Amino acid sequence: MRCMYTTKVGRISWRNGGRVDRFLNVYRKTELRKVARQLQSIGPVPLSTTLPVIHEVSNFLSATREFLAFQQILDRLQIFVRESESVAPWQETINWMIRYQEHEPDFVDAHLVVLASVDRQVKVWTNDSEFKTIWRRNDGSAVPLAV
Repeated sequence: MRCMYTTKVGRISWRNGGRVDRFLNVYRKTELRKVARQLQSIGPVPLSTTLPVIHEVSNFLSATREFLAFQQILDRLQIFVRESESVAPWQETINWMIRYQEHEPDFVDAHLVVLASVDRQVKVWTNDSEFKTIWRRNDGSAVPLAV
């Protein structure tokens, strides 16, 4: 499972992709402690996510109980959906994917990098090493990470 979070001064957007059983384990103590430590290091800020992120997560949820658990996580962390199409246009996202095609990025990774490229206050909270080692904003600079 990968967890990805972006932050805009005062806002953090959340992305999660991967196996649903691992995703639902966020309630396990070790995962909860890790997330709590990361949230504490970032500080108290309103949380948000984008529709492409929600869409990706929904691809891994099939049962009603899984959607309910996801909704409970969003509610518990007070995560709201941020409109991002005007900030990170899909054409720019596709162009970024073409630029990095040898690494086979997915749409949500590209979307978050473009969002961080266009809105310079956005930071990404991630356990995905590609954000540290490979992905770059449109100007070639590193993607700012929240933790």
